Amino acid sequence: MTEHIEQVYQALLADCTRDDTRKTLMVLKETLDEQVKRGSTVFQLPTLADLMIEKGSKGLSALKNTTGKRYRTLIGEYKKQYEKPLTVKKASSIDDWIDRIEQPDIKYLVKDMRAELRRLRGENDTLRNVKELDVDMRPQAAETPMLGANSDNASPVRAMTQIPVILTSQRETATELLDEGYLKKHNLRYDDKGALWYESGKYPVPISGRQLRNIFESLLTVNVGAE
Repeated sequence: MTEHIEQVYQALLADCTRDDTRKTLMVLKETLDEQVKRGSTVFQLPTLADLMIEKGSKGLSALKNTTGKRYRTLIGEYKKQYEKPLTVKKASSIDDWIDRIEQPDIKYLVKDMRAELRRLRGENDTLRNVKELDVDMRPQAAETPMLGANSDNASPVRAMTQIPVILTSQRETATELLDEGYLKKHNLRYDDKGALWYESGKYPVPISGRQLRNIFESLLTVNVGAE
C-alpha cells in the first residue's frame, strides 16, 4: 500500500459518521490489501463484495448504492495504483503467427506453402489481366506458337508477348494441395469458401484466404514450362 492510498483511506475514515460505515470501510481496505499481497489486480465490485461477506461484512449493495461513494473512491485508488493496462503485441507481419507453431516440421511446411501461395497468386493475377490471346499461325512460328496478351487500349499492331507458364514442380505442388490424401496426411482441409486450414488439435489455424482451392484448380489449366 502506498502513502497516497493511506492518506485517502484516513480521510475517508474520518468522514464516516456511523460506526457500521467505518467498519465496512475498514473491512474493504483489509480485503483490498489482501488482494494486493496475493498478487491479484482484480478490484471488481462483485469479487470484493464476496470476499467481504466472508469476513461478515456487507455485500455488493453497500458498495453500489448512493452512500457507497467513499468505498468506490478507495477502490478507485487501488485500481490506479495496481491495475496494469492490458498490452497486446501487434504482429509485425501477417505471417508472424507461423513462428508460434511449435512443431518445426509443420512450421517449415507452412512457411513453404505460404511462399508457394504467394508465387501462385502472382501468376494468377497476371493471367487475370490477359484479355485477348493471339496465336501466330505463320509458318515461321509453326513449331513454337507465340501467345500474346493485349489490353483494351492496344494499338492495331499487336505486340506479341509470351504468356506465363508454370514449372513442373509448381504444378506438382498445386496438384498435391488439391489431393485429399495429401491434405489428410498433413492435417489440412479446405472450408466451403476455398480457404486452407491446418487442423492443429483443438484450434484450427487458417493458412490462406478464400478461393485458394479455385486458384490451384485454375493454375492446373496453364501450360507447363521447362524447369
